[in-house]
Amino acid sequence: AAWLKSVLRLCTHQSCSMLLLGRYVLGLKDPFFEPRPPPSVAVEDEDPYGTISKKDQILAFLEYDFERHAAYLKEAGDLRQKEFEKLRVRYYNCINGIEFQNEQIGVAVNELLECREALRLNEPTTKHARLERRELLMRVEHVKLDISDRKSKRYFKQKERREVASQIVPVISDLKMKRFLDSEAASSRVEEMEPVPATAMTVSSPVGMRQRKGKAYSDEELAFLLKQKDE
Repeated sequence: AAWLKSVLRLCTHQSCSMLLLGRYVLGLKDPFFEPRPPPSVAVEDEDPYGTISKKDQILAFLEYDFERHAAYLKEAGDLRQKEFEKLRVRYYNCINGIEFQNEQIGVAVNELLECREALRLNEPTTKHARLERRELLMRVEHVKLDISDRKSKRYFKQKERREVASQIVPVISDLKMKRFLDSEAASSRVEEMEPVPATAMTVSSPVGMRQRKGKAYSDEELAFLLKQKDE
């Protein structure tokens, strides 16, 4: 029943993540608390970009659609192919870098929440308890610095991704247009087909678009966590 546990855990995280954050930042105990798993935990090994590509059209093209357009890029010459390959590699590096930082941020946030729970339970009535509390506070500050650092690294990777996207999108658009024109030309050479009824032209939403394999912490969530005072 491992898959059932995974489904239940995912539903819990999606519906209650902000509630848990608020309760623990305020120091309220919740017996159902469970740290959010890093995004990579729930991603299938056989298709590591499956979830991300549903939200990223560039990645979806590179992963699943490029092979159908490769011949048009080849026609553009070796230089064009090399330029596109450099952009493709840079884009994947950005995606991987962002996902890595998301994973590490998730681990650090879980550690921060665990430290805050330990602080809440700590009663500094003895010398040992006061020493333990001091160590916990130092650990909290260290984790908060780590989160801030990884948040900054993620920001710069996201910025680089946008820069690469602005260069690779025109190339992808050109490839798609060439393939579309070839398809139209081929269609004009065959016998005229019966018109398709307007009702049959309706495009339904892709299946599974709302499924989420894991959730990265947003900048707003991280800011909410980091601004809280620990003492």
